[in-house]
Amino acid sequence: MTPRNLRRLQKRLADQMEQERNGAPIDGEVAARMTALKDDTLYQIVVEVRGQKKPLAVCPKMPKEFCEAILVEINAQISLGKERVWSNPTLIPCQFIH
Repeated sequence: MTPRNLRRLQKRLADQMEQERNGAPIDGEVAARMTALKDDTLYQIVVEVRGQKKPLAVCPKMPKEFCEAILVEINAQISLGKERVWSNPTLIPCQFIH
């Protein structure tokens, strides 16, 4: 894309966004993608930390199969005695805020 084409595209996008801010209807296909419900549940691992009352999230929100692999490794390290600060790792589902 040439710099001239890029400027034209940015101008057209800025004009469209300004029109939408001023009340112009949003394209139906774009509106459908913006409001589609996310049905994929993400999961996160939380652990109890020695000396703290609040649980600690130790990984980002991810699909379940990835979190389960991390959970197995954390449990293995706790069982081997290499991890002494964390205990009771738990996989929890995370809710989307709409």
